[in-house]
Amino acid sequence: MSRSEAQTRLDLIDPVICAAGWSVIDGSRISVEHPITQGRLVGGGRRAQPLSADYVLIYRNKKLAIIEAKAEKYPISEGRPQAIDYAERLQVRFIYCTNGKGLLQGLGERGYGESELNEVAKLIKAENSDLFDVLAYIAFSMEPITRVERVEMHKAEVFDGHNDKLQAFLEFVLGQYEKQGINELDQAKLPSLLELKYNSTADASAQLGGIPKIRDAFVGFQKYLYLGN
Repeated sequence: MSRSEAQTRLDLIDPVICAAGWSVIDGSRISVEHPITQGRLVGGGRRAQPLSADYVLIYRNKKLAIIEAKAEKYPISEGRPQAIDYAERLQVRFIYCTNGKGLLQGLGERGYGESELNEVAKLIKAENSDLFDVLAYIAFSMEPITRVERVEMHKAEVFDGHNDKLQAFLEFVLGQYEKQGINELDQAKLPSLLELKYNSTADASAQLGGIPKIRDAFVGFQKYLYLGN
């Protein structure tokens, strides 16, 4: 069962925002459900539904970016029209759209897109870091860490509570993440990862205790990977 928008934000989006330094770095904060309008008057002293942005990222009292979140079952493009409208109203330069599984594909309407972030990564010698680390560098001049370093920092939490066979699979997934990047952690990649290691999803299911258990482990460990540095 896919997560609701509220659960997607809690499980997948909030940890990544915090891991990038928002509300952790001095001077930064996150405004959740940031008010945009009170809602137009519709008569009888009543107002229509007010507008609010899911997240506004603020640094030193300057609004830098809007994040529009959707439930994981929706494409990340779902929130783009809203984000563009809100950015115009708030005069914010950058918009991010996400369903918890994809963020960077939603960049590029305004400000930094994936290609620009990749160029910045080259300049700061961060090609082996996540692009979230590049965003943190842009916002806070934070030294990026590599994916290998991130895995080493959080491997104990990732493995905790899993048997040896699941740990072996998670070790394989982490290796793919280190080599290929954050897209390897998308749920859509899970079948191909299982086939790559076990030849078929059926064999993987038999060895690891069933697809639901595998999926829970695959999704569950990621919150530890981005707990913070």
